[in-house]
Amino acid sequence: MISYSLARQEYLNEAVADVANSVYGYEMDKLQRNSRVLPINANGKAIYTFWDLGVDDPTAIVFAFIENNTAYIVDYYENTGYDIKHYIDVINSKPYRYAGHYMPHDSKKRTNTTATNILDYARVEYGFEARAIPKTNSVRDDIEIVRRYLPNCYIDEKCTSLLEHLINYQWSASTGRILHNEHSHGADAVRMLFMAIQQNIFQEY
Repeated sequence: MISYSLARQEYLNEAVADVANSVYGYEMDKLQRNSRVLPINANGKAIYTFWDLGVDDPTAIVFAFIENNTAYIVDYYENTGYDIKHYIDVINSKPYRYAGHYMPHDSKKRTNTTATNILDYARVEYGFEARAIPKTNSVRDDIEIVRRYLPNCYIDEKCTSLLEHLINYQWSASTGRILHNEHSHGADAVRMLFMAIQQNIFQEY
């Protein structure tokens, strides 16, 4: 399959710096062309967080508010090698009014280190209430849903690393699978955001 970037260069004669085999290349180009990367005023908004959980790789957190099924991504954080308390402390240090926190379905799995799942551990140890987004049948189907929502969302211009992750989220040319690398965690956290919108499960609690 020819990539979006290569198609533009070959058929539109454009010299572009897009990443070959970018999953969201077209959508990110459309988002930026429509001036949807800009400063966003989050004052007084009900902010939700959407997570991708890492063990030996990054944990990524997207901060967003949602109005009329449109996502406004106002902040982004990722780090590696810390336990859950670190990320809760980061969340609590930011000046947002939180409405809820959503983690992927594997947050309900029991871990060897805590002998419980991360949702129960965070609630019991730190009073941090998070909910799991139900598992879906197909990541590929989820990606198609993200493609529908992504060009119409807004991303704060300070989220430069998240923008980089979304642009560099790639298919493998040899296997046709998503590359699991430094860019996939941020993109997966964004996928959690749009899965919550698609399933209409986010609610202030």
